[in-house]
Amino acid sequence: MCVSHVKNAGIIGALALCLALSSGCAKKPDAPTVQAATQAAASSAWTKFVNDWIESDLKAQPQLAVVQGRHEYDGLLPDWSEAGLTAEKQRLKDWRAKTAAVDAAPLPAPQQFEREYLLAVIDGRLFWLESADWPHRNPTWYYLDPAVYLDRPYADIATRMQGYTRWASNIPTAAAQIKANLKAPLPKAFIDIGMYTFGPLADFLKKDVVQAFKGVGDAAAQAEFARQNAAAAAALADLQKYMQGLRKTQTQDFALGPELFAKMLHDTRARGYAGGRDREIRHAGPGAQRSRARRCLQGLRTWQKRHAMRGEGRSFEAAGAETSSATRASSWWT
Repeated sequence: MCVSHVKNAGIIGALALCLALSSGCAKKPDAPTVQAATQAAASSAWTKFVNDWIESDLKAQPQLAVVQGRHEYDGLLPDWSEAGLTAEKQRLKDWRAKTAAVDAAPLPAPQQFEREYLLAVIDGRLFWLESADWPHRNPTWYYLDPAVYLDRPYADIATRMQGYTRWASNIPTAAAQIKANLKAPLPKAFIDIGMYTFGPLADFLKKDVVQAFKGVGDAAAQAEFARQNAAAAAALADLQKYMQGLRKTQTQDFALGPELFAKMLHDTRARGYAGGRDREIRHAGPGAQRSRARRCLQGLRTWQKRHAMRGEGRSFEAAGAETSSATRASSWWT
């Protein structure tokens, strides 16, 4: 063999050895780099998760989706039938399970908070829907408000009248579902709420809404508006008569009671309760929660004795039940 060939072979062999050594001993990514990549992937997945939740919730609560500016839902209402309520319970439970299964450790702090907040929102929703059984007890569960079509200039008035007409077309079905759900006996305070809602709303449709959309659109649009609006007003007036009929069996049984009140403090995270002691209450055992609930009710009764409220039969608890339920019903995310 030629000497030059031997030298070339030796050089090639040495280069191959160097390449093998260099590839085998490549520097591994440091821990911070791996952690950053893991967090980025987890954060991206969580963002998609939240977006999926929002779309699911908007579909389940279309009347509130409209208020949020999603006008593809104009005129739609939730399914408040018994089957619809059961489906909503299961939807919330499924989302709770999926949210709890998300590993919070790799998420950045703001998204860890979002995860906890979403769990709190779902727990609160489930409390009023299932534990307190508000759809079968309290008329404030039912959000029937066409104001967005009248007051918010999100589109020209002809487009908004179309949205309103669609809303009105769904009122008879909603009213029938509400009648089927609100069975006697009901507390007097809750019957009052229904009668101060459904009857006045019927009058509002017959008078104010007619004036608001007077002369809007072509003849066909006006005819459809008039037909659906009249049917909606009639359905609400009939619902008012139904609520009036519940008077003969009305009760004063409006209170949640100590055990359910304690569960409310836990499931709704007792926001603002007792000067920010909600975390302490949330992590206390059931017995401690019931004890605190009883002490809270005792405090309310003491307040009532010291500051008598005006109005026949209106106790502090009744007023509180009306206020808290109305607040819950009008809330979007909480």
